[in-house]
Amino acid sequence: MTKWQHIELWRRIILPEIESPCVLWDRNKEIIVHEQDSISSSVTTETILDGITRDQTINIIFSLGTASQQIHTLKSITLGQLLNNRYLPDLNLNISLYNCQLTLSKTDDQILSEDDFQNPVEIYLSNDDDHDEIIHFRISVLIKILKNDDKQEETFLLKDNTITIDQLLQQIEMADDKYQYLTTNDTPKIFSNNQTIFNAQSIKCIFKDI
Repeated sequence: MTKWQHIELWRRIILPEIESPCVLWDRNKEIIVHEQDSISSSVTTETILDGITRDQTINIIFSLGTASQQIHTLKSITLGQLLNNRYLPDLNLNISLYNCQLTLSKTDDQILSEDDFQNPVEIYLSNDDDHDEIIHFRISVLIKILKNDDKQEETFLLKDNTITIDQLLQQIEMADDKYQYLTTNDTPKIFSNNQTIFNAQSIKCIFKDI
């Protein structure tokens, strides 16, 4: 079974003048092809690949609470390209630029703006990180909850991936004699108070009471 790493071995024979190891960049998916993947299993349509020297790549870590995921990508890619509509399975998140907030791990008080998302990721590499070529971003997720009784919308910024529905409900002011629960704004499903908010897989919820 031919793997992508065999292409790199072939490249070293044909183009020995390029001394630096290379990776393959999928233009359509905007990802670096995993060298251990087989070519037949990872290519289903016409694919355009660029050979990029490894010194033009970088490792990015995204973390949410106790969960984290590392992505190997190009130094020149912007944060917007990297995150837009990208699924991060280790974080159990479908990321959208419009419902998350990013901070640099070493300066947790520096919130990245929409303009920052247009910058290449390499500018966030500090001098201390140069030897590791790793940038660490922390993600906070915006959860919007519409209160059914007064139609007021509340927004919560969550930094903990283990927070439960019950813990979130406790942050909403409500009469003590009313039972509180959450449901999505597009289905009648009621979330269990014991499940974590991120397992609910919804960032827009309706707060109801009975």
